[in-house]
Amino acid sequence: MSIDLRFAGAGDPSVDPEFLVAVGVWLPYPDSAPHPALDGEPIGYVAAGLWPELRGMSGALDPAAARADPTGAACDLLRLLALSAVPERGAAWGRRTAPVADLGRRPVLFRRVGRDRGPVIARTGWPEAGAGE
Repeated sequence: MSIDLRFAGAGDPSVDPEFLVAVGVWLPYPDSAPHPALDGEPIGYVAAGLWPELRGMSGALDPAAARADPTGAACDLLRLLALSAVPERGAAWGRRTAPVADLGRRPVLFRRVGRDRGPVIARTGWPEAGAGE
């Protein structure tokens, strides 16, 4: 069986989340606290490419906190981004931030994995139009 990981990383319901962790597409999110902006759901996973960007951004915002606890600072930043996310049009369940300059004008997307009440994954979307302006 062959799986196109480009689409699996987007939350393909046919792919087991733990498989995506095992192959390095997703990382388990270390903060299991429910998030009020995500209907009280915790973030379960973060796209592997987003995590180092969050750590870099948190280091730029609060260098002392990021040095003391880089994981905690990145978690705090992702929780703040979730607070700014709004429901996605046309999606059964999903939230989207405005484009983030430090992420190349890409929004952060919060989507459920699989169907119904699957875990929430945070990942980046495609760059918004006018990103180079």
